Amino acid sequence: MKKDTSSSSYQSATIILNPGSGLSQGDAVVAALKEIETETGLTHDIITISAKESIVKRCEAVVREAKQKNQPVIAAGGDGTVNLVAALCHRYQVTMGIIPLGTFNYFARDLGISANPAEAVKMLITHQIRKVAVGLVNDHVFLNNASLGIHARMIRERENHSARFGRIRFIALLSGINCLFEKHKPNTIKLVTDGKESIREMAMLFVGNNRLQLDNLGLGSKSCAERDKLAVVFMPPVSRLRTFFLLIHGASKTLRFAPDIQEFCADEFEVHTRRHRIETVIDGELVWLPGPLHFRIDKESLSVLAPAPEG
Repeated sequence: MKKDTSSSSYQSATIILNPGSGLSQGDAVVAALKEIETETGLTHDIITISAKESIVKRCEAVVREAKQKNQPVIAAGGDGTVNLVAALCHRYQVTMGIIPLGTFNYFARDLGISANPAEAVKMLITHQIRKVAVGLVNDHVFLNNASLGIHARMIRERENHSARFGRIRFIALLSGINCLFEKHKPNTIKLVTDGKESIREMAMLFVGNNRLQLDNLGLGSKSCAERDKLAVVFMPPVSRLRTFFLLIHGASKTLRFAPDIQEFCADEFEVHTRRHRIETVIDGELVWLPGPLHFRIDKESLSVLAPAPEG
């Protein structure tokens, strides 16, 4: 996932801050930035966003202005905020930075960026510019994963329960387990890889681009991400008993040994279904995309401020 590294510095940068992310550490970020500005003379223009406004349009305007000024844009927020800023920086070829404020922060952690906001801010002034690969599905960027099938239904159910009971992690976990054990109608898909077609019955298709997340799931295809390839994980329809054993494998981080899991690496492939629009999860967010779905890896296409890689 991580490629070229070069030294760089900046005199000013724009921070896109989502104060509602994770544990709401927006005040800690602002305080750390002010301290850095006092010590170094750097300047940061902080743009605070909220769900009540058109976030995409505002962030796009910020990134376009940064392009004109040749300045980096730094995302301070959870996975949704980081994905949005990354997609815009990828489109306009702007260097981005990350101050992770979310729950999992796989992308930032895989780059060696501290989960502590104050430490992450300090890393920005001792950074390297690193070229990393992003995944694309119908030209929508994903940093960690994209999926369809059961996972999309799990996310939809989780959002429904969160709207009703609030964002409680235990409720979200129960919602996901309940969705797994519900009876689901299998989806028939046509998979096109390297010009070869195969018809499959699918419960879930998971496409990963983050070595750390794939490793945490116990999947052998983490080596795909290490080689800048997409990790494709296919799960056919299984019984409730098989589902139970898959949960055991997942909890023990041994999914690579589960007989119902199939994995392969790919630079690109297509998924065809009978539906004109396909419910897809992109880095934890539900979107409806027109079929067919075209997945591909875009190597060394996103410039990120991050610590130099180990070794």
